[in-house]
Amino acid sequence: MMKTSLAFILSLFFVVSSLAQPDELRFGGQNTIQVLDTIIVFAKESFDIQDRLSDWSSSFADIEYTVSIFNIIEQIGESYIGFSNYIGGLQYSNGLVNYFSSQDVVLKSNVERGINPGDYEVRMDITIRQPGVFYVVGEIKGKSERGIYYENEGYWVVNCIARAENRLTYDFSIKRSYDFDEIATYRFGESISFDFSISGARMNNLSSYHFKVYGGETIIHSGIGSYINLDFITKNSEMVNKTFTIEGLYSGKLIRFFNPSLPGPDSTYWRFELLPPEKLEIRTSWIQLEEFEMMSDRDVIDAFDLRLIENRKFSFAWLTNQEGGAMISRPGLKNVTVTSEPEGLLRSTASTFRLYEEDYWQVIEINVDPAFINRIADDEIEKVIVNINFQTQFGDQKSMSFVGMVF
Repeated sequence: MMKTSLAFILSLFFVVSSLAQPDELRFGGQNTIQVLDTIIVFAKESFDIQDRLSDWSSSFADIEYTVSIFNIIEQIGESYIGFSNYIGGLQYSNGLVNYFSSQDVVLKSNVERGINPGDYEVRMDITIRQPGVFYVVGEIKGKSERGIYYENEGYWVVNCIARAENRLTYDFSIKRSYDFDEIATYRFGESISFDFSISGARMNNLSSYHFKVYGGETIIHSGIGSYINLDFITKNSEMVNKTFTIEGLYSGKLIRFFNPSLPGPDSTYWRFELLPPEKLEIRTSWIQLEEFEMMSDRDVIDAFDLRLIENRKFSFAWLTNQEGGAMISRPGLKNVTVTSEPEGLLRSTASTFRLYEEDYWQVIEINVDPAFINRIADDEIEKVIVNINFQTQFGDQKSMSFVGMVF
């Protein structure tokens, strides 16, 4: 029914009226309505909407066409949509157009015949004076080209934003939420750094830029300038599961700037929560006990030689999936204990394991007793279990058991 366009020609007689339309409209049941388009415009600047009508009566005087502008929409039950807080609109009826004006909106319009009989183009020039989200609802009632009466409805979503002159000097990407009921999240190990300076002669005094970083309600860091590096938060395990707020300031005030991806001005105010890594990755020749217990008798398990150092390793790393790959970081392991079943697998006269770093991995290498291996016959294998317990740098306790078929 409706499309946006950049055209405007004034015709037809019209009458300017005061605000006199219903304060709300509801659609649902057999009288349904669909969203037709979403557009972004600037407050106090005109924009055009074009509605193409097809297969209606060849005499536009037989048609009633109404456009109503609201700034509230709500879902009513499961199948009804309501629009309320009417701010203006227009109505074509009997060849005349009536405009319903207000202090918030100005409209002009034109109707032109299409190429085929019964086709029309309604072109509207609209100016909304205040920023916000508005809903332009179009309704048409009348006879079709075949003389059958019917109705049709649709609406546009108009994001009306204030035109801000301030723009960021450098584009940067930072996770954020524009809903105060939600909060953006980063994972431990990620990097955050950016420059929030604004281009333009009125904000080129570098000494006027400064920033504050809050942990809860307390300032934990501040500095002069517009460059902020937050790795001291994201790469500090003590900051995990805490919420932070960053304020970028110029002469002591938050900066409002134009962001083309938003339906309103942006500001140098960011909040996020630091979460632990997504999961603990384990690399080893052994099978975790939970997986082993789910195997059937037909599953084949590879046996391995415990005299090889690679088969005595249990390597751990934090893994967080990201766009284009994954982020890996080395865990910190505390209070590590290693036991075995049977007990004779590990040395009893020395430490049962060795703990060391290898690339991004934290390695626990078990100290196997040679006498245990020598007791296994050349044509036999033996099932053994290694139990590992430790605490991560985030304070959570990990307990896991591994099964190996060894020779």
